[in-house]
Amino acid sequence: MTSFSSLVPKAIAFFTMILFVASSSYGQFTTRYSSFSVDSFSQEVDIVLKNQVFNDSQDSIFLAWRRTVNDFPAAKWSGTSVCDNVNCAAPQISQRNFDAIAPGDSSRLDMHFLTNGFSGEATAELIVWDINDSVNSVQVIPYAFKNDPSFATRISDVLSEEDVELSVVNGYVQISATSDARLTVNVYDLLGNQVKSAMCDGQLSMDIRDLPKTMYFVQVLQGSILVKTQSFVR
Repeated sequence: MTSFSSLVPKAIAFFTMILFVASSSYGQFTTRYSSFSVDSFSQEVDIVLKNQVFNDSQDSIFLAWRRTVNDFPAAKWSGTSVCDNVNCAAPQISQRNFDAIAPGDSSRLDMHFLTNGFSGEATAELIVWDINDSVNSVQVIPYAFKNDPSFATRISDVLSEEDVELSVVNGYVQISATSDARLTVNVYDLLGNQVKSAMCDGQLSMDIRDLPKTMYFVQVLQGSILVKTQSFVR
């Protein structure tokens, strides 16, 4: 049986991703890729490639960054934004100075790909330099992102809890959605074991008359996103 806890959906499952951030170093500072995250709860759907800049010197350093490449599906995406130790720079901001970085300290230099829920791929590139040694200190930091169009879904197409009516009547789980979206319906017992599962296009009548009379939980998912969950007694 499949456990209930193992099927708690994660928005990241909507994306098949290729991620890349390079690491490099200069005598005074080092750039290092950290991790990535996906925020699917905003309208834009924000994929973040996290990078850090470390001060390896014995004194405070004063850095700046500038975009040199910013290639994304402009017709659909909202663009890219850059977050440093000042704040997050909107897509139209192409260059900015960092606040001073103390010895042994670091700053984020994150690239946000604002996909607006659409599939596609993008490449961005920053150059970073010490403003007191702009000739010798330049580093190039490339970022790349791609999500598979067969898995990407616009966030505007995801149903809300209010869009799905769920009831249990006369031994049947009844599902009625406001659209014909492809839904997965799973039923779990109190031990977290999946005891029923079915897929539908917005409408479903699932026969549960063969189940023992006890309490159950039903999940409604659209892709990997949990739309609705509800308990019921058989």
